[in-house]
Amino acid sequence: MTASLIDVLDSAVKIGIGALISGIATYSVTRLKYREEARQHIDTRKREIMEKAAENLETFNEFSHACSHSIACVLKGITEPAELHSSAKGLSKGIDFLTKSCANIQLIGETKVSKELDAYKDTAVNLVNFVNNCGSKNPSSWDIREYNDLVDLLTERKKLVLQELSRAYLNVKA
Repeated sequence: MTASLIDVLDSAVKIGIGALISGIATYSVTRLKYREEARQHIDTRKREIMEKAAENLETFNEFSHACSHSIACVLKGITEPAELHSSAKGLSKGIDFLTKSCANIQLIGETKVSKELDAYKDTAVNLVNFVNNCGSKNPSSWDIREYNDLVDLLTERKKLVLQELSRAYLNVKA
């Protein structure tokens, strides 16, 4: 009987050790899988935020083009300078998109993108101020060179933002 008791205990120990090893392995694999899925979710979310920031740049760009069209119409005498206030409102609405992008980019820790986006937004604010001031002046007193300089600066800063966004986007694991 002692031999069979030893055999039973031996089998119990082997089964117990096997179950313990299996449990530890299952726990480890599950934990690693969860961490990987969480990391992938975070990376996906980062990419979505960067994609939205690029879209928001284009949204502001559309408002900027509409504003340029309004300025041209005023200069040609097609519309009155007071009409520029609605263009400035559009630009301000576009700045709201940029502000949201700045906040989201800061959340994901992309400091270079954030810095370039802030510089772009500051230039956009200067453009809104210029357009608002033009709406209250006679078109002959406008400094169109200043406007063109602001538009050129916006174009250059947009290029820098997109370069940094692209760099950051490509560094996020897919």
